[in-house]
Amino acid sequence: AIQVTGINYFMPFRRRDMRVSLNDEVGQNVPPSSFNTEQLDQNFARKGMSGDEMVTLFEAHSIRVAHCSSFSNRLYSFNATHPQDPFMNPIYVSFLKLRCLPPNTWDTRDPTVTKCHSRLGRRIVWTTEASSMTLRKDSWTCWKTSREIHGEAFMEVIAA
Repeated sequence: AIQVTGINYFMPFRRRDMRVSLNDEVGQNVPPSSFNTEQLDQNFARKGMSGDEMVTLFEAHSIRVAHCSSFSNRLYSFNATHPQDPFMNPIYVSFLKLRCLPPNTWDTRDPTVTKCHSRLGRRIVWTTEASSMTLRKDSWTCWKTSREIHGEAFMEVIAA
């Protein structure tokens, strides 16, 4: 997160469980950005994780940058009834469409946008993030990724 101007907090040098994290294992364990609620629930349940833990991990590992190709279906071809995802804030969709043209009009570059993590304002680009909100309709966990807003509470959860 630090490399792409994300939040900054102290992290011990090693994992506490004495295991090693390997880059080539990421693809096996990180769900694609297109996963829906059921797929996310199953994916995290296989690892013995709760919905709250899942949402905390999403926010803790946010890098705040997304390639247009990773969410363009939510802007232009969501489903037969809705060309764009009705869950998304319409004003935010208009802003994103200025940066992310329809997929068939792209050149060789894949533009990026800064992810805006305002779940309450429905300014979410990835399906996984939108889906994680619906796992706990009554008491979902929403960590805001601004150090000024979440302060020590977020750091305590991450350090635990």
